[in-house]
Amino acid sequence: NAAEIHGTPWMRGTQVFGAYSFTDRALPSPSPTANLVGLWKGRSQELVNDQYGYIGYWIGYNKKAEAKNYLDLAFKNVEFLEEKKYNLSTLNAYKSALYSYKLSLNKALAPVLGIKSIESAREAVKLDKENYFGYVQMGNIQFYIPSTFGGSKKEALDYFLKAKELMEKSSGNLSENWNYLSLLVIIGQSY
Repeated sequence: NAAEIHGTPWMRGTQVFGAYSFTDRALPSPSPTANLVGLWKGRSQELVNDQYGYIGYWIGYNKKAEAKNYLDLAFKNVEFLEEKKYNLSTLNAYKSALYSYKLSLNKALAPVLGIKSIESAREAVKLDKENYFGYVQMGNIQFYIPSTFGGSKKEALDYFLKAKELMEKSSGNLSENWNYLSLLVIIGQSY
């Protein structure tokens, strides 16, 4: 059913925010048998966003198996949405993030996945210059690449501030938006 799509039990934004805010909270395990068929329009991007958050959560706690499960599910959902031509700018931003997550789980793939992540982030911004999430990914790339390989905290900060500006201009209530709160944290870390 639509309540469990590609393994992520449906959670509203405040529940995801709660999981992000309170680290002792257990997150559900994905069920690989669920699928996206029947998902109503508009909810699919939320699902991918939730999975994006869960992957970061699990990587942060060095739970690689859990992170890989959500990563596999998120890639399937992004592929499904790409076939439907659903918001290609945002999907490219998610692909950039997912490639980066995959890279963090296997550093040996850095030469290939790093390039894919960069190309996807650039494509996201090229397709929609008002898409804050593309700028977040451009910032993440600059933030996490070592300076010896071209990374720049200053350039990252510029991208993050652009994302913040776009988000504040276009979004409604940001007080419980975990993407916004995460952006504020990484802006602070960039100074």
